[in-house]
Amino acid sequence: MDSLQNDAIIRTAKLFDKGHKSYGTLYKLLNLMEAHLDQFGTVKDKLASHKIYYQNQEVLINNLLIWRDKHFAHPDKKYFLDKNRINLAEHAPMLVGDLPKLLKTSAEILNFYSSKLFRIIHFFE
Repeated sequence: MDSLQNDAIIRTAKLFDKGHKSYGTLYKLLNLMEAHLDQFGTVKDKLASHKIYYQNQEVLINNLLIWRDKHFAHPDKKYFLDKNRINLAEHAPMLVGDLPKLLKTSAEILNFYSSKLFRIIHFFE
């Protein structure tokens, strides 16, 4: 279970990386679509609502990135070894249903653009 949780956090966080070296993120996809609205004019309203959705999820996404960066990918001593260590669950709270809901909505958003770009719809379980 620990391995599954580790993998889920690290892989999910990759979708939401914000660094300039990140590739394959949802933000890059939305920016790409925005840059080519002349070719995909029908997505303009949806694009705006998708950007707003991710802005509204910013706290959760930032907490997910903290969990990845400070606990799973690069254990930070202030969460493990320090006698006055910080409780990660209090510092970056996430509820059990937060990630599945975020992933479900993200899959729907990805499917929207996949159908527009490639005329392909994926089914996620």
